[in-house]
Amino acid sequence: MSQTASISRDSLIQLGRSGQPWQFLATMRQIGPAADADPAIVFVHAANFAKLGLKELAASRLAILPPQVLALPDVDTLTRAIHALVPALIPPAHLESTFAANARALISRGISDSEVAHYKQLLLAQLSTTDIYRAIDGNIYISDLLEDDARARSRDLITTEKDAGEYPAALVIESLLPPWLVTDAAARWSRNQMGFSRRLILIHEDPATLALGLCLADISSELSQSRTWLFLGEGAVSRLSEYLRLHRDEMLISRLISLRDAQSISTDLASAIVSRSSEQSAELKDLKEAVDLRYAPRDKAFWARRYREAVADHSRAAPLRVLVPTTRYSTVLQHSSRDIVEAFKSIGHDARLLIEPDDSCTLAANAYWRAYAEFDPDLVILANYPRPLRTSTTPANIPYVTWLQDAMPHLFDRALAAQFTDLDFSCGYLFNECFLVGNWDCAQAISSPIVVNPRKFHPAPVTGFDHLSCDVAFVSNHSEGPEKLHSRLQSMLLSGGVPRPCIDELQSLALEAVENVHARGMWTFIPAKFDALMARFAVAPEASAKLMHSYLIPMAGELFRHQSLLWTREICTRRGWKLNLYGKGWDANPAFASNARGPIAHGEELRAAYQKAKVHLHLDLNTLMHQRVSECFLSGGFIISRFFADSLDSQAILAERAMMSTPCDATWPDGRPAWITSKHEPLRAHNQMRASIGVPPRFDSDFWPKPPDPLNRFTSLPTFSGTDPVHMLGDLKRLTFTSPRELEHLLDHAIADPAFRAATSADILPKIHDLLTHDAMCRRLLSLITHRLSVNPA
Repeated sequence: MSQTASISRDSLIQLGRSGQPWQFLATMRQIGPAADADPAIVFVHAANFAKLGLKELAASRLAILPPQVLALPDVDTLTRAIHALVPALIPPAHLESTFAANARALISRGISDSEVAHYKQLLLAQLSTTDIYRAIDGNIYISDLLEDDARARSRDLITTEKDAGEYPAALVIESLLPPWLVTDAAARWSRNQMGFSRRLILIHEDPATLALGLCLADISSELSQSRTWLFLGEGAVSRLSEYLRLHRDEMLISRLISLRDAQSISTDLASAIVSRSSEQSAELKDLKEAVDLRYAPRDKAFWARRYREAVADHSRAAPLRVLVPTTRYSTVLQHSSRDIVEAFKSIGHDARLLIEPDDSCTLAANAYWRAYAEFDPDLVILANYPRPLRTSTTPANIPYVTWLQDAMPHLFDRALAAQFTDLDFSCGYLFNECFLVGNWDCAQAISSPIVVNPRKFHPAPVTGFDHLSCDVAFVSNHSEGPEKLHSRLQSMLLSGGVPRPCIDELQSLALEAVENVHARGMWTFIPAKFDALMARFAVAPEASAKLMHSYLIPMAGELFRHQSLLWTREICTRRGWKLNLYGKGWDANPAFASNARGPIAHGEELRAAYQKAKVHLHLDLNTLMHQRVSECFLSGGFIISRFFADSLDSQAILAERAMMSTPCDATWPDGRPAWITSKHEPLRAHNQMRASIGVPPRFDSDFWPKPPDPLNRFTSLPTFSGTDPVHMLGDLKRLTFTSPRELEHLLDHAIADPAFRAATSADILPKIHDLLTHDAMCRRLLSLITHRLSVNPA
């Protein structure tokens, strides 16, 4: 044979010896029986079948060779090698068993028994005339149906598919013959650490080839997953089209993939996907235009009337409608958002949560604009993202609250605050840098740390949960430890271009910050040293704020926390007290693995944990009035904290604020006022309180403030008595410690005296109800908005 098809004989044989058996077999399929008369090509053909472990097909090729060729040494060696192979033919019973497993999964997903029975009849008919082989590389060989390296093509398609971000839209897989795309896609996009698993849409129209596909591999696990949507058999395309219509509030489809040739894919399928995507885009445009038209005339004066009537006099107007978008891919955010919706309802307003319906989708902009169109909200509250970052999903003329919970870098960008209007407000944990670096408006904000739900956490006795009983407990996911945290953050910062010497100095500064933190605090000396460090490395103010919150504060906090836990573990071990650590990852930390008790569910289990431990610990370098403290006391539990001097800043600022409305005692040459500390109760009382717990005075003994020192630069920032631990907790000596000795003393007292624990909890509980619940925050927030809207309305 000098020329076969479009490839020369020599080239064909060379291809057969190249180690690319599937490519060679594909070429031979094009040539067909024309090459059977050439013994050399038949030999190479058999060798490539043998290389894939396809014993029966290799033997059938050698069988057409004449005896004299079969006697040749190379052919004889190949014959013996083929004989040694295990059979590649898959027994029909095995295929039927695989089909049965997949059939059960289909039925569990709502496919009717009769339809599955029909698929089985088609399969049995095909198995009576069709041989199916399994190659050693995992591929399936079916003559005239599957004759190529589909496994490799599947891997290539899946590994080159762009994720489109952390939460990619659905992937449509056309055809389950073979099912490799299903298994590869399910493995690549398994559930991530945020709980998201990419939606897979499987469509296969032809029942006969579908039946064959269902017998080739057990994909029952993939078929059973709720994130997998099945469109099978006749009418599959029309059903998929209707699915896309009903799910137009979600990110629909990012890509359609198939192992079949493009010309084999139904044009109706591609048309349905394109058509529904176009309809979604057109609907989004219509929704946005209608909402913008409705909200356009609602100026500040309109909103001033609306809030005044709805908040001050319910009889004159309908309750406010509050929209709270959130995400199910953050446990904290979705729980807190649900709590705030419940709180608004509890104080007489209408509130609605906007959240993804399941764990395999993300919301499209349509969902947001439809909520505005149908719910017509008067207020939007969104955690961590101000309106300028959400213009694609938020109207301009609606009161909008950024609920600050996490120190995300974008919050400190000055360009952000420049886009705020009179309708932009903030609440929650008001990071100083938002106002001092980011230039947010203090008058448009209320300070309120992470608040708690009084309906979830209450002192009614829990039943059961005896396994949670212990002497001392700590609830936190901060199990990593300082060394691992530094390594992780260092890698992140290095990849972001931060020089290693800068990171090294930040680590040293974090260590220094925790030294003697109970007496001097971090912020009495850290700012100057941090600013000098940033200047030395020429770091811009916005980037400095990011480094402060992405490295320095987390690292100092981890050092503070784990040092305290080492004290606690040593004391509990020595005294025979049981220490339980709840949260993720403690079992992987060698220092505390024996105390690890695993994660604990937010809600009734956590409430039980607060009640079942005699003493809980709060170890946080940001605030003494943390969510855990409020939850514990609301639940009737008892909690002690490691003290740090900065926790008194809220009370000091309140004392300073009191001076602003008091006539000054002197005026310095530069015109600034000054007060005599001993003559004014707020200043004197604060100094006395600090002295009682061993902290140096905040205010000078004679005149405050002395030149050239300016008034505290934080004096103008929003303050809140709920963040003042002295106001909320009373005598801090009974609830805080600064050393191992003081910690052991507090633990000894509390563990031995249940009456003391109960009385302390009962004393603090009403203050938390008044100031630190979602209900209280919502009332304060509406009061602020109502007041600010009434100031010079247009």
